[in-house]
Amino acid sequence: MQTHLAAARQDMHTDAIPAATSLQTSLSLAAAILSRARASSAIPSATRLQARQWLTLAEQQLPILAADAILRLLSLYTPLHHIAYSVPPSPEFINKWHEHTLLLIAKGQKADKLPIMRWMRSRLADNPRAVPPRLRTWYADVLSRWVKESLARTPLSRHPRAEARAIADFLLQENLHAYTPDPALLKSRLSTL
Repeated sequence: MQTHLAAARQDMHTDAIPAATSLQTSLSLAAAILSRARASSAIPSATRLQARQWLTLAEQQLPILAADAILRLLSLYTPLHHIAYSVPPSPEFINKWHEHTLLLIAKGQKADKLPIMRWMRSRLADNPRAVPPRLRTWYADVLSRWVKESLARTPLSRHPRAEARAIADFLLQENLHAYTPDPALLKSRLSTL
């Protein structure tokens, strides 16, 4: 799979983003690039160049990051790719890194499951057969766990309030017939969170 390393190396100049940039600095740079792009009706070429450089840096950092850091970078990768190249990133690239993150989570690393669940839902909606059985099983297990937590006396109480609300919103969009005999009752309960 082709990355943007070669193109970005050609674009590099004295304002290049240092390769040894920390994750926090990388996230801050991404926020600044996004801010500049949103502030203007036409994206300046300097902003496009910085976005390309950031993509190169992100591609270099991804293999050495923990699961939660990968998810943070991926959340910025698509909008920055749009800024840099006016097209979305390759689905293969995004899928590869979400699957890698899922493997890291399976090995015990901590990360927010919601971005992975959203990614999985979109993949399952596009083509369920293209999703490997182990990923479908993981998705069903997490969904089942969230439904059980939602049916408890105090729904999703072990999650922080904002996370519980995000999980509830996710479940409200799901077909829950396989997980509970009365999905309408569960959804009405979730809508009050």
